[in-house]
Amino acid sequence: MTKPTARPALRLYVDQKLEPNQTIELTGDQAHYLFKVMRRSTGDQVGLFNGKSGEYRAFLEQTSKKAGMAHIDTLVLPAKKRDGSHLSLYIPPIKKGSMELVVRQATELGVTDIYPTITEHSRSETLRYDRLQAIALEACEQCERLEPPIIHPPMPLGQVISHWSSGEMCIVAAEAGPSIPISMALSGGNLPTSISILIGPEGGFSPHELRMLSQTEDFIVVGLGPRILKAETAAIAAIATVQVLWGDIDARPEFRGIIA
Repeated sequence: MTKPTARPALRLYVDQKLEPNQTIELTGDQAHYLFKVMRRSTGDQVGLFNGKSGEYRAFLEQTSKKAGMAHIDTLVLPAKKRDGSHLSLYIPPIKKGSMELVVRQATELGVTDIYPTITEHSRSETLRYDRLQAIALEACEQCERLEPPIIHPPMPLGQVISHWSSGEMCIVAAEAGPSIPISMALSGGNLPTSISILIGPEGGFSPHELRMLSQTEDFIVVGLGPRILKAETAAIAAIATVQVLWGDIDARPEFRGIIA
């Protein structure tokens, strides 16, 4: 029997090609994080991933106070084959701290795509995509995820609806108008392998937007309980509900942190 290979406890995303026996130079920020913040030193292990090639074990070498190298040893977790499934989140731009929270927690919960969606009641928020992408990568490092979600450019709600692929389910969290419980919308046997979630803005969808959504077959307006939720709370509640019903949250590996 092959002895399981332990995955390093500390993981780092690198925007470089990864393969055994390769040596990569750490950026200044990475060296500071590893050697100063995390107190690692020469000879310590780190897991490296680039969103494409799985995860590799590497050994650190501190070459100066502000620089270092990572010597790649072996593959410890292969990349998963894409099966075409996705869990997408459509959410209006919200204030900076709340949007960053949504990106971090959506990444931890397995969302594959995040679409900032402009509605009639959307706040005029400037999105810093570099900052949001950095938060998604940090969340991947923390939660042992190999591929970060794609954060797309903003798109008006009308354009989202007009370009929707027929047959793809989208559950819509709206604070007003007719709705059904989210559990009912996702009941009835096998769930689709791809689901999208659309969150309403602060102040809710406009009557015109609600009419558009109700007239589109693939959009199902759902309720998330008796309380009015903030956009960031509604997003995380809906994502977690989908993952529970999909069985994703129950799918823990038998031996966490190791592979055969």
